[in-house]
Amino acid sequence: MKGLRLAIAQPYLFPYLGYFQLMRAVDRWVVYDDVQYIKSGWINRNQIRTSAGATMFTVPLAGASSSKRICDVEIEARSFLAWRDKFYKTLAQAYRLAPCYREVLAGLESLFETAPPTIAALDLAALRWVRDQLGLSTEIVPTSAAYGNAELRSQERVLDICRREGAQTYVNAMGGAALYDTATFAEHGITLRFHRMQVVPYPQQYAPFVSHLSVLDVLMNLGPEERTRVLAAYELVGSDAITDGAHPSLDGE
Repeated sequence: MKGLRLAIAQPYLFPYLGYFQLMRAVDRWVVYDDVQYIKSGWINRNQIRTSAGATMFTVPLAGASSSKRICDVEIEARSFLAWRDKFYKTLAQAYRLAPCYREVLAGLESLFETAPPTIAALDLAALRWVRDQLGLSTEIVPTSAAYGNAELRSQERVLDICRREGAQTYVNAMGGAALYDTATFAEHGITLRFHRMQVVPYPQQYAPFVSHLSVLDVLMNLGPEERTRVLAAYELVGSDAITDGAHPSLDGE
């Protein structure tokens, strides 16, 4: 019987397709929501395609600081509703003619009905919603609610989580290849694999095609069958297949 496959990543706001390709490749998705918040990262922002090109959207936060854990960073409730309404208008301008605009907007309206207390709460709710829209069944587990091993760092923490979950395979983004040692994982009975995305152009509202946008672009433009096709466009490789360090991390940079 195939053993448990596990991946770990920070919570990003509607991250790019590769994030969900990796989620598709595993049985359990662990979210590092109790690590330090990174300013100017992808935790509270992302990009959609508009007539002006890739355009950033950013959820307003209250007192965000790298001294705080992601799960402790609050959303600015007084600004959130105004931001939400402006975001809906931006989406309408960009995607009102897209095939799945109305159904995706309805899902977002449900997610954004009230301001979540923290950005981690919003990201987790959004990740679960997107997972369902893509037809995935991967379990999502935040580290703030499990494990109790925040004092461990990098590879040690990953190995500890794999051990607690009984994982036989750990899958990581290509950007993390330099962080982990295949032999060390093997000593713990764990196979280490890396996700390599294959960019598959699909119809967008504007030309030319832009990849690595928020997954919202995929949901707006593609129906269920087409989503399945682009979601499966990846391979899992060992560290011996990685020849250089120029690989994207899960945030799509």
